[in-house]
Amino acid sequence: MVAHYDRNGHHLDSHIPYNRNDVPPAVVEKAQKNYPGGRNYNYTRIEHPGQQPLFQISLNLGGSNKTLYVDDHGREKKYNDHH
Repeated sequence: MVAHYDRNGHHLDSHIPYNRNDVPPAVVEKAQKNYPGGRNYNYTRIEHPGQQPLFQISLNLGGSNKTLYVDDHGREKKYNDHH
């Protein structure tokens, strides 16, 4: 796990790598549906204080790296990851 803090020591978020077997099925299905033929899927759960957690999905598609963010139900979300 990697925790990120601002300059004042306030917790911004935590990034927790997940094993594919521990990821909710809706998250995996969303990635495979949106990016058929993708390879090297990596799943990271992002937890924010006071907000719903997200999954960051990183993959390789045709030699290009792609990243998307979804909630536990596979709904795509916007996330500005400044780390």
